[in-house]
Amino acid sequence: AKNSLDHVRQQMALYGGVAAWAKSLYPLQKNLGRIHREAEKKEGSAIQGHGQYIFQKVDLPYVRNVRDFVRTSTEDGLAYQPAFRALLKLDRTLAVRGIELILAPLPDRAHLYVDKIYKPAINLPPSYLPHTRFIAALLEHGAIVVDLAPLLRHRRSEGAPVYWRTDYGVPSYTLGEVAHYVAPLLRDIDLTSAELDVEFTLFKEELPLHQGALPALPSAQQATIGPETRTMLRVRDQDNNLFSAAERSPVLVVGSMARKYEELGASLAAQLSHALGFPASTLGTALEDQEVPRHLIEANPPELESARAVVFCFPEYALVRAGW
Repeated sequence: AKNSLDHVRQQMALYGGVAAWAKSLYPLQKNLGRIHREAEKKEGSAIQGHGQYIFQKVDLPYVRNVRDFVRTSTEDGLAYQPAFRALLKLDRTLAVRGIELILAPLPDRAHLYVDKIYKPAINLPPSYLPHTRFIAALLEHGAIVVDLAPLLRHRRSEGAPVYWRTDYGVPSYTLGEVAHYVAPLLRDIDLTSAELDVEFTLFKEELPLHQGALPALPSAQQATIGPETRTMLRVRDQDNNLFSAAERSPVLVVGSMARKYEELGASLAAQLSHALGFPASTLGTALEDQEVPRHLIEANPPELESARAVVFCFPEYALVRAGW
């Protein structure tokens, strides 16, 4: 299974194991360090990479410092330790109630597009080793985790818009890929919700992209960047209404991706509902990703009452935030 520990270990073995994979990235780390030092001397909080891709300067040390995030054991000082503990506690708390937790961390844009920062990286192993190591550690402790990095890397190689050039957000397309990846796992849990069955329709709409990364560049560089569009995957029900989350459902979708693009009917909850054939629910409270585990454990929100599975999707950079 693609979410199994054996599968993740096979991914590691492709690059010779954790130690060899980390060592193979030393040239990348060295050059990203040089690029970061040069960038810090220039105006603006971002850099323009190759192909008009824009990256925040603060992302460069994060992508560079693979060794800081890789340890032989997660218990031995992994930088994601607070998040690791919180997610395992959530998994075990929900399990007592008979609720499955499916974790879906999104690999960072800067890792999937690192060759747009340092071009020779296209010929190196992928730089998302910390992502893979974190997933392996969770799997080793019995959690259900989907490893999206190889999938999204492959989709990118096919020309898919996994992330945009000029905005740091997560595209609707990528949320759709997550939904299609996670849906079979939910079917394996044998969720039944005949009373909730809805015939959803998915349609695409091209919209101008608000290029949120542009203001971080010096004004002279901004003028050289072309426009960009976004393809929204929008979900409507049989009455042609945009998707609306159920108040109660066997599937509860949480995290910052659950309701992103909600007003457009293009959220992860919407696309997962389309894949499943019945509406998922979302939390009525807006939370930061690091607040979700504590809220589900301590607040016992009403949306949990009917849930048999919780899908928690979050961008990986949230793992280094305080507050888990």
